[in-house]
Amino acid sequence: MLHKTLSLSDAAVKFSDDGAATFSGYASVFGGVDSYGDTIIRGAYDYTLRTHGKPKMFVNHDSMGLPIGKWAVVNKTITAYLCRANSRPAWLAQTRRAPR
Repeated sequence: MLHKTLSLSDAAVKFSDDGAATFSGYASVFGGVDSYGDTIIRGAYDYTLRTHGKPKMFVNHDSMGLPIGKWAVVNKTITAYLCRANSRPAWLAQTRRAPR
């Protein structure tokens, strides 16, 4: 099994006063070769997004687990699909609390 990680220095997470987290990033960058040797062409997911809506959000893409949030926006740009999400995962919310 291949595990991927994202350094928190590469991510920006913003929290609202009620503890909700909002974050954004690029998904399926066009024209590059991913870790599985696949190349995603611009528009590859247009039909699926149009007919089935936005996908569910899971920790580490584990679709057997519970969804941790929902995609608020999925926009196709020149570079990739730009996604913005709203989430309330307990593990993420705890990271915003500074030790006392």
